Amino acid sequence: MKKKLLAIFGPIVVALIALLICASVEPKESEHILKVASSSMSQGVLTGQVVKNAVAKEHQYVPFFGSSELNRFDPMHPSVLAQKYHRNYTPFLLGSAGTQSLTQYSIMSSMAEQLGSKRKMVFVVSPQWFVPRGVTEQYFDHWYSAVQLYSWLINVAQQKNYTKQDKYYAQRLMEFSLINQNQRMSSFLTTIIKNKKFTNTQLTKMKSVYRMLVREDRLFGRLGLSSNLPKINKYAKQLPSKYNYETLHQLADKLGKAGTSSNDLGIANGFYKTRLQGNANKFRGSQKDFDYRYSPEYSDFQLVLNFMADQKADVLFVIPPVNGRWADITGLSQKMMRQTADKIIYQLKEQGFNNIADLSNDGYKPYFMTDTIHLGWNGWLTMDKYVKPFLESSYQTPHYKIDNYFYTKDWQQRNPNTLK
Repeated sequence: MKKKLLAIFGPIVVALIALLICASVEPKESEHILKVASSSMSQGVLTGQVVKNAVAKEHQYVPFFGSSELNRFDPMHPSVLAQKYHRNYTPFLLGSAGTQSLTQYSIMSSMAEQLGSKRKMVFVVSPQWFVPRGVTEQYFDHWYSAVQLYSWLINVAQQKNYTKQDKYYAQRLMEFSLINQNQRMSSFLTTIIKNKKFTNTQLTKMKSVYRMLVREDRLFGRLGLSSNLPKINKYAKQLPSKYNYETLHQLADKLGKAGTSSNDLGIANGFYKTRLQGNANKFRGSQKDFDYRYSPEYSDFQLVLNFMADQKADVLFVIPPVNGRWADITGLSQKMMRQTADKIIYQLKEQGFNNIADLSNDGYKPYFMTDTIHLGWNGWLTMDKYVKPFLESSYQTPHYKIDNYFYTKDWQQRNPNTLK
């Protein structure tokens, strides 16, 4: 009987022991995994710890934070240009649809140790994030990461005092049902909000949960790790052997013209066919009341700036436009868009973030966009005029002066016309 039981359960026990050993040992990620992860933008990378942090630790990978535009690959995409021309950096793409400031702050703060200080970064900040209520519950829930939040909590709990940054983030998180309906998490965040100290029991519990989440991430974080390397390699073959901006600009015009041949809006044929063809009139005037000038997103964005200042990161900010011809159809106010960009720029410059590629006025330029709101051929190439010299130059010590005013509702609701 014992032999039968051993035959049945023995392999299961051995497998469980092997899993526990694997989960407790931190293996070094292969160069191939790092390369794949750097352009994957898979959910396991963005919401995990193990793979993401392994990439972040390697200085050749430069974080490119953003949202859905990072998924729009073409021959002028930053990852393609960096690979084709053997640049001294590889973009680490950290963003997808809905990864706004709160998610980006979660990603950043969870890899602070691996990034270290005095690193270069690129951050694409989209005006479309700054809607009246900020990031939606749907997007917040989709990109929520328990392991990253526990990483942040442990760091905060071990500080002597909570900062304005800590309290704002805790209060903001409590506005989402996924968080405020979680009794344990609500208790932790309330401790910060009420400026109370964590007990040893609470800290022990945090660390226990965190270790469990890291083990899970180590076991399952690579699942669904999709690779964009074949796409990057394919597009790299379309580029000339030597980098020349004017030659690439001519190629971008050629590719853009062929890629938007089905319409006069400068929108990629595939996007136009599946999303807009026969439906354009339904969108006429649909965005005339859109307003990005007043939003809690401005204070969420301040979390990102606070982190960068703490890390002494040297950062290039990119502000993309919208497709001008499409905006003419939808009624999206160009004046409002200009004021939105001005407000973002004011928040940056007032605190010493002076490396800004303001592309917000370029939405009418030929083949600048690939669809209604995302950069395309000439858009990526224009962005490269800023990215290439910035990343190929040496690190410059920044002189930031963080102002907690940008966490206030007064700032969120401030009219850009009142800014100097």
